[in-house]
Amino acid sequence: MRAKGIDISHHNGKFIDPGNIDFIFTRTSNGTKEDREYKNNLPEVKKVDRRGVYHYYRTNHAEHPMEEQADLILRLITGVGMRMIATDYEISDYDDNVLDRTTAIELYGFLLYLIQERPDIRQLLYTGIYTWRDVLLPLQGVDTKYGVIDWGIVSVWIPRYAHTTDEYILKIYGIQVLPDYSVWQKSKTGVGKDYGVESTYVDLNVFNGTVQELDEWLGIEDKPVGDCHKTPCATLQSVLQATEAGFIEGDKIIQQNTEDIKTVNKKITINTYEIKSLEDGCKRNYEHIDKLNERLSVMTNISEAHIGLIEINSKNIDELEAKQKEDGKDIGFLQGQYEYHEVRTGQFNRRLTKLETKTIPETNHSHFWHKWEWFKKLTGYYNQRS
Repeated sequence: MRAKGIDISHHNGKFIDPGNIDFIFTRTSNGTKEDREYKNNLPEVKKVDRRGVYHYYRTNHAEHPMEEQADLILRLITGVGMRMIATDYEISDYDDNVLDRTTAIELYGFLLYLIQERPDIRQLLYTGIYTWRDVLLPLQGVDTKYGVIDWGIVSVWIPRYAHTTDEYILKIYGIQVLPDYSVWQKSKTGVGKDYGVESTYVDLNVFNGTVQELDEWLGIEDKPVGDCHKTPCATLQSVLQATEAGFIEGDKIIQQNTEDIKTVNKKITINTYEIKSLEDGCKRNYEHIDKLNERLSVMTNISEAHIGLIEINSKNIDELEAKQKEDGKDIGFLQGQYEYHEVRTGQFNRRLTKLETKTIPETNHSHFWHKWEWFKKLTGYYNQRS
């Protein structure tokens, strides 16, 4: 009889081991986020000896870096005795996954990393039948940066609900090579309460072999015979419990450190934004300085033009002052002539006064007035010049 099991996540709520399953997968994470029910359900999950985890792989490495996804899985399974790790490569309505050649190659590198870090754990790949046919299988044997792809490094876990024969699957899906059907998903509508979960339905899975063959596949040795409460078995159990407690405490410390790192990263991000704002401000200042320099250049040109005009005006002023000096000389000369004629006018006036008191012969009288008229004209000329 084939071994049967279930896979659960936070969608299934709380899990209580019902004692009727042979194996279980519990989800550790989605991308770089831990499943919120993983640790809550862990004590009951650990009651199932053939236990494993699965991780919902995210192809958007900008938001979910591949290394962080892998390291999160490895941290969460430390010290809890997991025997299987399954990577879930699919797409849903609730994420931005892209299933294509590029992300499939990165997925292969992701699987290699997990195998390298935990070679003691059975590695599986969960995907859909069409993804296997159209995306993954065509890459078999292709040389990439991670080496030549060989999907045989993992066991491929594919839903196989209605069709149980390999011949029918080959015919209906047109697949040339069947995946490794060590484990397949039999149903998505298992009755939740029958398998210890709160949800209405739960995924049911089948191992292609008996429980004993499953143990061999997982490398589980026979359990020791005898009363485990006796020494040295009891001592060994105490050591294991103490070690497990240490691992749990270590997980808490790691988780706290992770939160501290996230806080530091947020501060770094804030500082980066502030630096960018300062750089933008400096850039704007440089642009303003350039504009000011342009205006200064224009003002300098205007100032040089003004200086040229001032020099021209200074020359004009010098010329005007020189001309004024020449005119001053002429004025001084004319002033002297004016004063001279003033004296002469006074003399003529005095003579005229004397003549008026005397009788002048008719012949001399006309001659005198002729002289007098000429003198008045000459005096008027000098008055105009002065």
